[in-house]
Amino acid sequence: WPVSHTLLGLRVSVCIRSHLLQYGRRVIFSRPPHHREGYQLTGYMIKKDLTRFPNKGSEFEIRVQDQPRFASTFLPACCEALWSQGCGKIVSLKLCGNKISVDEDDSLVQIISNCPELTHLDLGTNRLCDSGVSQLAAALGSCTALTHLKMTKNYIGDAGANRLASVLCGCSRLTCLELGSNKLHDAGASDIAAMLGAGGCANLARLNLSENRIGDAGAALIIRNLSSLTELNLHSNKLERLPYVQTSYSSLLLNLDLAHCEFGVNVDLPELLRSLPSLQKLDLYGTELGRGSMVCLRDALAQIHGITWLDLGSCALEDEGTVALAWALPQLTALKELDLMRNKIGQRGAEALGGTITRCEQLCRLSLSENSLHGNGTISLFSSLRQLRSLTHLDLNYNHLGLQHITALAASLEECPVCLKTLLLRKQRFLSLASGEEGFAQVGGLLKACPALEAVDLSENMMNEGCNMYVFPALASCPRLRVARLDNMTGCGPAGYKLILEAVGQLKCLTKLSLQRILPSAEIFGNLAALLDSGSLTALTSLDIGSEHSERMAGSKEEKEAARAALLRSISGIKLKRLVLNDMRWEFSGQVAEALAGCTLVRDLDVGCNDFVTGGPSGMEALISLVTHSRVLHRLMVRNAGLVRANRASLKVGERNATELCQMALRHGVQLTVTEETLFFFHGSDSDSESES
Repeated sequence: WPVSHTLLGLRVSVCIRSHLLQYGRRVIFSRPPHHREGYQLTGYMIKKDLTRFPNKGSEFEIRVQDQPRFASTFLPACCEALWSQGCGKIVSLKLCGNKISVDEDDSLVQIISNCPELTHLDLGTNRLCDSGVSQLAAALGSCTALTHLKMTKNYIGDAGANRLASVLCGCSRLTCLELGSNKLHDAGASDIAAMLGAGGCANLARLNLSENRIGDAGAALIIRNLSSLTELNLHSNKLERLPYVQTSYSSLLLNLDLAHCEFGVNVDLPELLRSLPSLQKLDLYGTELGRGSMVCLRDALAQIHGITWLDLGSCALEDEGTVALAWALPQLTALKELDLMRNKIGQRGAEALGGTITRCEQLCRLSLSENSLHGNGTISLFSSLRQLRSLTHLDLNYNHLGLQHITALAASLEECPVCLKTLLLRKQRFLSLASGEEGFAQVGGLLKACPALEAVDLSENMMNEGCNMYVFPALASCPRLRVARLDNMTGCGPAGYKLILEAVGQLKCLTKLSLQRILPSAEIFGNLAALLDSGSLTALTSLDIGSEHSERMAGSKEEKEAARAALLRSISGIKLKRLVLNDMRWEFSGQVAEALAGCTLVRDLDVGCNDFVTGGPSGMEALISLVTHSRVLHRLMVRNAGLVRANRASLKVGERNATELCQMALRHGVQLTVTEETLFFFHGSDSDSESES
């Protein structure tokens, strides 16, 4: 069944059976994402589809990702069909997440050996190990056109790195090498550095060695041989001092990621930064530099005038370190993103930032979450934001802001000619301490001052009736709002949630709505169901609802069940990419289970922390029915849901249902996630089928 149309000026051909798409000369050949029972893609079907491509110059990309049960048959069938038809060349193989082990199946080695035109090879999240890399080395040596090679999460050690480095010397076109999340030590890093120093991979621009076990010695050798590198990722390695190494060339490095490295007090970071005058992006998140190191670092930072992205989150700067950073900010005129989260910044640090941050005229993202912002220093900082005309993202989650701070912030944003697009105010004091209509009006005025707002987070704030009247209706003044997080609105009450839903109903662009820890009430569930049935949320793709104390819901069991079923039936009529019913503690039985089975338009479903056993087998049967009959379900998460019980009366039934759910998920290509707590009950079984289950 071939379908053709024009997309972005390119001729696009789609074949439904083998999921074959053509974009100009590039043909993407991938396994259909929702493989169902009875679907078998044979070499004959592939060859028949390929007859539509008489052009011998077509370039083919084979893409099989996160589908280990299918990769072993689909990949050889595709390659055999392509070679037998002679209709083009394979230039890209994307095979991440397929648990490929070359020791068990050497077909991958043969395929790569027969693809000399290969430019992109993605083997991330497989099981190559050192032995597999050794077997692939000869095949990779023939791929002289290779530009991108990804082997992250493959248990590769120093021996594998040594073999890989010896082969890649001949790949002069290689521009990107990713070996993150492996087991490389200093020896493996030194082999890669020697390859770079010898002129191998002369065009290599990106090197990813994150989440390995490389120490100072290995990192020093890599830095000494940066050559043509523009991006170096040493995230989460065993770096302590990072000694400065003199280089004989002018470094072209633009991006340096040193996040989560275990720097000590003697780290020699300033000297390294002075040797990188072209640096544009620096990530030091989680390095715990401390306030003393920041004082030493400020002079080096001030000399990197072109830096645009600086992450100093969780660096223990405190006020002293923040003051040192503020001293350097006037020199960073190109800075666009600054992250200072989790640094215990108080009044003195905020005041220092407010005095110099106005010089960063291009700043568009500022994160100050999880600090201790308070006092007049914070008011000074917020008042200075009016001069940052490019600011679009402001993260103030988890601080101690009072009404006076919100007033200053609202005044600044109202005067700013380019309005904010993202405002995060999770868990503040200003709503819990508010008193009087004037205070509540200031909170609502903050939202009204941001008419261009696209994402807002007001979760975990204390609400009362006075606040409801001013804050929630103000949401309707942000017509472009796409993401609204309103979780755990303590004290809101049914009247408050009614105002929330009325305001949400006017947001035609809303795509994501989060109402976690919603008050368990039949009235609230009914209002939410009515909103979904009204058809006003046509753009909604993600709905996240949950209730921490749903078992306390007033009314008889029949009334509770009717309210929950009505809400699920309303949800079933919406095509959602993601639905979260987490922490609801619902008993899925009867009409509630029947309504859940009807949610066949949901792609990702999270039903964690609910009860699928107490009411009988209907809850589990609903999940099995949903997996079997839904044509779009891709991922199902069942966390702490008690699929099986420890009591012997229901253990057999629960175990049998859980086994059937796993089998149906595998058969229909649905990713199933369960927690250890859920599976723990299997260990209490005395049945002979325990291992099979």
